[in-house]
Amino acid sequence: MKKYFDPVLKSDVIPDPPKGNIEKTIFRGQQYMDSHIPQKTALSKLFLDQLHYISPLLWLAQFGALILLIFAAFTAQDMSYETAVNTMLLLASLTAVFAVPEFFKDISCGVLEIEMTCKNSSASVFSMRLMIIGFVNISMITLFSTILSVGWGLRFWHVILFGLVPVNVIYILNFLLFRLFRICGRLSVLSCSVLTTFFVYGVSSGITLSVQFNVTAWSIIFVLTSLILIGQCIHEILCISKRQGVVLWNY
Repeated sequence: MKKYFDPVLKSDVIPDPPKGNIEKTIFRGQQYMDSHIPQKTALSKLFLDQLHYISPLLWLAQFGALILLIFAAFTAQDMSYETAVNTMLLLASLTAVFAVPEFFKDISCGVLEIEMTCKNSSASVFSMRLMIIGFVNISMITLFSTILSVGWGLRFWHVILFGLVPVNVIYILNFLLFRLFRICGRLSVLSCSVLTTFFVYGVSSGITLSVQFNVTAWSIIFVLTSLILIGQCIHEILCISKRQGVVLWNY
């Protein structure tokens, strides 16, 4: 049967459509996508959907950092203030390593076009990812600070500042680098995240060791970095909203 149909199929040559028809079809498709109105999805369902697609590496990093802190808390006999500060700086920074790629998953995984044509707007998907990752980071840093403050008699607000400030700076640097250099690809995104994480940790630990801790100064830095980070997130959401419905047609 195959020997019979093969010559017939090969002899039936389908001519290529005129170039004008191809361009006209693509133009009509673009018009349809521009008029596409995303459907509303319940926030609970959108939250669960995005939670499902968060990389397991993020959860492993959070869990691993927690295990390291608990191990240090139960094994250290006499924890100095400097050691506790460096522990917090390191663990808080590590929680951000695999969180950064989640912010830019649409770019790093090459699913930008898919997200822009789904029923949920790209802005709402990105906003939900921000909320999930932000909640996870703040929860873990709060837990780390509680363990350190209770286990070694440190002030909670002092300890949590050493976790929140470097994480804010890491996210700010990555947002800036991603937009300046158009970083794409999983390996490039992860490499950028790792480099900025260790850079911020090195600078932060150097400052805390050479300069006496000042809660007022660190509180001001925390407020400033938080405002900058919030502004970057809002700017990113607005940029995504502007390009919603615009598809990169390749033909």
